[in-house]
Amino acid sequence: MTKKTEIYCRRQNLFLLFILIMSAFLRFYQLGYSHFYGDEIKTLYLRKDVSAFNFLMNQRKGPVQFVTSWVAEKISGGYDELWIRLPYAAAGTLLVYIFYYFVRQNFGIAPALYSSLFFSLSGFNIAFSRTAQYQVWYLLFGFLCLILAKTYADKGKLCVLAASAGCLSLALLSHYDAVFFLIPLYFIINKKTFFKIALLGLAFTSLFYIPNIYSGFFESNTFGYISKRLSGLVYQKNNSLYTIFVYNPLYVYPLALLVLSIVGLKNAKAEHKNLLLAWFFIPFAIFQLLILNPGTHINNYLIPLSILAGLGASYLLNSSVKYKPYVFLTFTTLLGLICAIQIWTYIPGVNAGYPWKEARLFGITTQRVGDDYQLYLYGFPYRRGWDKIGQYMNTVKGVRNFYTNDNEVVAEYYLNIAPYTAPGSNFLPQYYIQIDNPQELKQKPEIPLVDQYNVILESGIGEVKIFKLKPVEVKIGAKAAL
Repeated sequence: MTKKTEIYCRRQNLFLLFILIMSAFLRFYQLGYSHFYGDEIKTLYLRKDVSAFNFLMNQRKGPVQFVTSWVAEKISGGYDELWIRLPYAAAGTLLVYIFYYFVRQNFGIAPALYSSLFFSLSGFNIAFSRTAQYQVWYLLFGFLCLILAKTYADKGKLCVLAASAGCLSLALLSHYDAVFFLIPLYFIINKKTFFKIALLGLAFTSLFYIPNIYSGFFESNTFGYISKRLSGLVYQKNNSLYTIFVYNPLYVYPLALLVLSIVGLKNAKAEHKNLLLAWFFIPFAIFQLLILNPGTHINNYLIPLSILAGLGASYLLNSSVKYKPYVFLTFTTLLGLICAIQIWTYIPGVNAGYPWKEARLFGITTQRVGDDYQLYLYGFPYRRGWDKIGQYMNTVKGVRNFYTNDNEVVAEYYLNIAPYTAPGSNFLPQYYIQIDNPQELKQKPEIPLVDQYNVILESGIGEVKIFKLKPVEVKIGAKAAL
């Protein structure tokens, strides 16, 4: 190895180290700050009177996220937000390296470095790593499947084939979106090996889904949910571009990804173009044309764009000899800007309330997100004092029911003393808990006849108010007529 090559390799290793350190910081720092989101609570094995088998079967998704949270609960001895999220943050950080390894294996070292940078800084991938949910697992196992499949194609060891199929199965047992990994799998290996891995992976997966379907859990829980997402029923209209901009504010990351993807597509090899275009357009067509409420599942077609953007950045930085200093300066400035925006967006203490409040960054005001579209928010700093509310309400005797303008799953979890009960035409709940900037963007209707309540607790900063229904006055007057 020449001295020039050695210096080049050292720089590559330092760049990879920077990517991994930045990835870990964005995923681990103050990980336990936020209260649980509603979907995180659904991964917890709270009801121990239900058998573990029935708990796992009675879910709309595969068992991986539920088993992960259960193991974290067993190790920590409880449901602490930090401990429950730790394995997901670790998997999300490891995923960045696994993604780098996959791109390096198939596209080269330089594209792998730039691609993993864009993949790591995606708002979706940061948010998912800070949330106790399935997303990081199906991506991690999906890319491991691809790496092992390529390794088997090169070395031909049956144990590697079985491991690849096993990872595909674990990806599918994390979420159905793992099916999209069959697209790159088809392109990077021959058809015979593809069918071996796909069929063996499906056989492993069936060990869970056969009893799930046979017992009727799939029909009662999953089928209806998927139908509603396909049809968009009971949901507001969805705008995928708006969702991308909410998770990546100020437009810098999405625009950089788009421009560099176009450059990468123009200069990619023919076989790479075929792979990445199929990987992009098939999920894109499904989520934008067939599924009326795709939510954050649109991340599936952003993944190949990260690779295309890496190819584009590699081309510009390595081929523009005459303008290389200017290209390098532009790229590093862009990188610093994206890092600053994502730190501001996802790190507690730096975040100024976005996306629930108006906030300023670099002199630009970011508007609070509205409720015009159906949005699924995960991973943003969210703390509304529910732990303190729960502690206070546990000191109050005779609590029968309550209502809140915040997420009812979150409220019931932290109170754990009484059921959430919405007001009716002739009924008012005993307690009403009002939260400023609640987790749910679609504002619930204010409780009617709020003048019939007394304020029994109000936080000093005005973010929380607890109301109690006034006692019914019994008037003692004239004798009732007989």
